[in-house]
Amino acid sequence: MTGAVGTTGTVKCNIGSLPSGGTAQLTIAVLVVAPKATTITDTVKVTSSTTDPDLMDNQATVSTAVK
Repeated sequence: MTGAVGTTGTVKCNIGSLPSGGTAQLTIAVLVVAPKATTITDTVKVTSSTTDPDLMDNQATVSTAVK
């Protein structure tokens, strides 16, 4: 992970090889200290060293409201 405590950062994971159409699930736990009504946005991106015929499904973003 990069980024100092209290800043943004990047988590990089190497999950090895997946067959065509395969999936993997990763769980990353973090402790967030943020004021109420703050929105936290997380983005996940995947890459591959092999040709990917559909580059449109290699990224997802979710926003979470701090309550």
